[in-house]
Amino acid sequence: MANKSVQVKKWRWIIFVVLIAVGLVGAVCSVVLMPMMTELIFDTVVTNMMVLNPSSAIYPDWKDPPLPLYSSFYFFHVENPDAIVMNQRPVVAEKGPYVYRIEVPRANVTFHGNGTLSSAQMYKYIFEPSLSVGPETDTFTLINPVAVSTTILAKDFPKAVKRQLSLQMVELNETVFMNRSVAEILWGYEDGFISLANKYFSIPGWDTDLFGLLWGRNNSDLGVYTVYDGTEDQSMLNTFDRFNGRTELDWWFSPEANMLNGTDGTMYHPYISRDEKLELFHPDVCRSLPYLYEKDMNFKGVPLFKFVLANYTYANGTVHPPNEGFYREDMWAPSGC
Repeated sequence: MANKSVQVKKWRWIIFVVLIAVGLVGAVCSVVLMPMMTELIFDTVVTNMMVLNPSSAIYPDWKDPPLPLYSSFYFFHVENPDAIVMNQRPVVAEKGPYVYRIEVPRANVTFHGNGTLSSAQMYKYIFEPSLSVGPETDTFTLINPVAVSTTILAKDFPKAVKRQLSLQMVELNETVFMNRSVAEILWGYEDGFISLANKYFSIPGWDTDLFGLLWGRNNSDLGVYTVYDGTEDQSMLNTFDRFNGRTELDWWFSPEANMLNGTDGTMYHPYISRDEKLELFHPDVCRSLPYLYEKDMNFKGVPLFKFVLANYTYANGTVHPPNEGFYREDMWAPSGC
């Protein structure tokens, strides 16, 4: 019996040592493997989430972006229009901001089955009185863009034509300055000269008697965006493949300037690094814009990278040679224009 008791104690010690060893191995493995497993799980979640298809987590936010967008408008009110006509120095006062919230839901989403999808991004401007200095009915005196533009365009016309044009502008009460409200300036007002011109010939892209800085832009889209869905290559997520069916632009004077680069700015690929150049294409500026890393930031505990517009974006070709394609030889402008 004593011999048996010794054997039992011996096996107990062996089992105890084995359990301790297994525990130590498990602890070491957990320390080593847990971060790897966590990273693997995280990468798997991100891979499944960061694609554009109706079942992905990001698709609803891509289709109808929830983050508020605002656009602020400022105007220079001309305080001495009569004196300016007499060649005196202009006196102007800045008025604003007049703030609009912008909603950009996507319509007519079409999946092409080749890793791309198309949509038309609608733009809806909603006036925000609480963020503005006054109502949309605030009125200012500004330069009359139609009258001034017509005068500049007609500077090389024959004298007889210019004389007739001048008489017509007087009859229509078209002057160098005009009084218009915020809503009229942005969304349109009936212009007598455009009305007259529409009676005799067609103005390309202009089928109305109205003129406004953003005429036709509210509750409308800017074209058809075709982008990559990120299923084959996540670095291409939401990157443009085509705009209005074209893989390149046709507005500028070099292949590089006409390149269709980047996204529409609403979404980029995961794992962005500090040394990347992000690009944003928007029809309003008719080109892709480069953004470069500036600094690390923190928003409510979330670490962020801040990217800003590259300082060479609006430099002319003498400062940044790749920008030569944005100007004709006869239309060079100072950097920043």
